[in-house]
Amino acid sequence: METFMERRDFLAQTAAAVSATLLLGSFRTDRYDFVGSALAAGSSDSPKAALEQRFADFALALRYEVLPADVIQSVKRVLLDTLGCAFGSVGFDPANIAETTIRKTFGEGNTATVIGYPRPATIEGALFVNGVLVRSLDLNDTYIGTEPLHPSEVLPTAIALCEENGRTGRDLIEAVVAGYEASMRLNDAISFIERGFHPLCAASYGIPLIAGKIWGLPKEAIANAVGISGARGFTSFVVNSGAISMMKAMGLAATATDGVFATRLAAQGFTGPSGTLDWLVGVENETRQRGFCR
Repeated sequence: METFMERRDFLAQTAAAVSATLLLGSFRTDRYDFVGSALAAGSSDSPKAALEQRFADFALALRYEVLPADVIQSVKRVLLDTLGCAFGSVGFDPANIAETTIRKTFGEGNTATVIGYPRPATIEGALFVNGVLVRSLDLNDTYIGTEPLHPSEVLPTAIALCEENGRTGRDLIEAVVAGYEASMRLNDAISFIERGFHPLCAASYGIPLIAGKIWGLPKEAIANAVGISGARGFTSFVVNSGAISMMKAMGLAATATDGVFATRLAAQGFTGPSGTLDWLVGVENETRQRGFCR
C-alpha cells in the first residue's frame, strides 16, 4: 500500500508539473514539427524511404496504351466475374446489414451505385457494401502468391471512384491494374500469415494507387496516401480462423474504405510515414530476395 501511494503521489506531482509548464508557455512545440511528406522522411537512397515512392511512381507510369492485350482481357474477365459474385450475394445478411449501416454512418448519397440495391450511396458507403458483396460467397478471383489473396476485392473501389469522377473504361482498367499489381507484388514478396496478419493487408498499398490515379494526384500525395493506408492496414488473420464470422466478408472492404480516406487526407496535404513495412521481421531482405524491388 505504501508503494502504491508513493507511485500515485509521484504521478500526481508529475502531472501538476507538466500542466504548469504548459500554462507558462515554455513547452517547445518546434520539437514536434512533422516531415513534409513520406518522401522526406528518409534519405532518397534508403530502401525504407523509397517503398512508398516506388508505389507512386508505378501507378503514375501505368498507361492503358502500353498494357499487353492479354492483361486488358484479363481485367475485363475479372470485372465480369467480380460483378457476378456481387450480384449473387445481394439479399444475404452481410450485405443487407452493411447497406443499412452505411446510410446511418455516412448518410445518404447520390454518388455511386450500390450493386443490387435501389439507392446509390456515398463513395465510402458504396465501395464498402460492394466490397462485402464481392467477398460474401467466397467465389471471387484468387491469386496464389506467397499465400492466397483475393485482389479482385479492390475492384469496388475503382468502380465507385470512376463512376463518381466520370472516368472512361480505359481509366477503370488502368486503376484496376495499378491496384491489382501492387497487391499481388506485395503478396509475392511477404508472408503476412506467418506474422499473424491477413494477406488482404497487401491491398492497403493498392487502394491508394487506385484512388490517387483516378483523382489525378501528384506523386507526393500518392506516396503519403500509401504511407497512411499502409500503416493502418494490418488486419489480424483471426478473421479466417475458427468459426468464420461475417467479418471475413468485410475485411478488405474496410481496408478499402480506410485507404480512400487516407488518400483524401493526403490530397489535402496530410503527410504519411515512410518505411511502413520495415517493422515486419526481415522485410527488407525478403523484398529484395523475392524480387519485389526489381
